[in-house]
Amino acid sequence: MAGFKVLKFQDEEVLNDIDNVIREIENWAEVRWRRQARLID
Repeated sequence: MAGFKVLKFQDEEVLNDIDNVIREIENWAEVRWRRQARLID
C-alpha cells in the first residue's frame, strides 16, 4: 500500500472509510468469483 503513505491521515474516519472501501471491493470480487465458479460447475 505504498500509495497511501503519501497521504497524511489526521482522522480515523478516513482510515475507516478506506477499510470499508477495501472490504466492499473484496466482497464484490468474492461474489463475482463465486458466480464464475458456479458457471464452470
